[in-house]
Amino acid sequence: TAEPIQRPQTMCERWRQSLLEHYGARPREDQYVPQCDALGNFNPLQCHGNSGYCWCVDESGREVQGTRSEPGVPPPCLPSLAPPTVQPSPRPDVTPPATGTFLLYAQGQQIGYLPLNGTRLQKETAKTLLSLHGSIVVGLDYDCRERMVYWTDVAGRTVNRASLEPGAEPETIINSGLMSPEGLAIDHFRRTMFWTDSGLDKIERARLDGSERRVLFDADLVNPRAIAVDAIRGNLYWTDWNREAPKIETSTVDGANRRILVNKDIGLPNGLTFDPFSKLICWADAGTKKLECTLPDGTGRRVIQNNLNYPFSIVSYANHFYHTDWRRDGVIAVNKDNGFLTDEYLPEQRSHLYGITAVYPYCPGARK
Repeated sequence: TAEPIQRPQTMCERWRQSLLEHYGARPREDQYVPQCDALGNFNPLQCHGNSGYCWCVDESGREVQGTRSEPGVPPPCLPSLAPPTVQPSPRPDVTPPATGTFLLYAQGQQIGYLPLNGTRLQKETAKTLLSLHGSIVVGLDYDCRERMVYWTDVAGRTVNRASLEPGAEPETIINSGLMSPEGLAIDHFRRTMFWTDSGLDKIERARLDGSERRVLFDADLVNPRAIAVDAIRGNLYWTDWNREAPKIETSTVDGANRRILVNKDIGLPNGLTFDPFSKLICWADAGTKKLECTLPDGTGRRVIQNNLNYPFSIVSYANHFYHTDWRRDGVIAVNKDNGFLTDEYLPEQRSHLYGITAVYPYCPGARK
């Protein structure tokens, strides 16, 4: 008998595979894995594992507004049924932090808040800032001008934001044309954002409200992950952990003058941060286990720390780097001057931490 013809993977199947990789191939029973039919189309009914929380989706897998239901009440994804009389589910609770300096980190379905006292981690006052049921928050950045936190969600395939003001509600600003949005960077000068999509192998930009969206790059990308912007000089930096040829690249914020910055002696460059004070671009590499920095022209490369565990995301603040780590499932502080690991915070709930960003009361070099 003839072999069945291998058809290319559908959107549903690729998204499913991408999420399974995020869960380490073993999702918990309450985690979302897209349900595809035999042809690879999205099942009209989608649920969070066996939790009973279900909703209907359209052909491209986007949630149909107003169809989310509680356990025991199946949503009406069949046209023969009457529309649901489901009360809108309550918004995730937002507990705005006090002013001052703090770190925000992504941990699965929540964004955590970890205050700093100088550069020390104030672990005893850490708490959840946002609970986002059903999300997997990966990329995280902060707009210091309007005091808004922005994040990517690879489960919802969205880019979202929420103000840090009391009573603020999360809003979705991009919800189409995304597969696995991972890295996110905010340019507070130009009021734009950039993100990497490791499912579609693209780098895109848009205004902070999601308008004027355009693709910057969709060629020569295999596994784009972290992205960072130097807003003052108008430069963009990103990593690609392509196992065959990992690299860090740079261009202007408009996508001009793209070039490779680093492609030697790197393995799995997961995290990337631009330090506006030293003007260094620095990365955390889960392959080489190193934290390294270089000048924006690729010269002056030096190793800060060569014994990391499994870093995922990194941010620079004052004389420290802070990175999330998948072996420790925590936030690690590294002194920039001597490379010492000075502190760590391990949340009680153990699970992978993804993006991390620093929030301080001013904008670096901002025009008032």
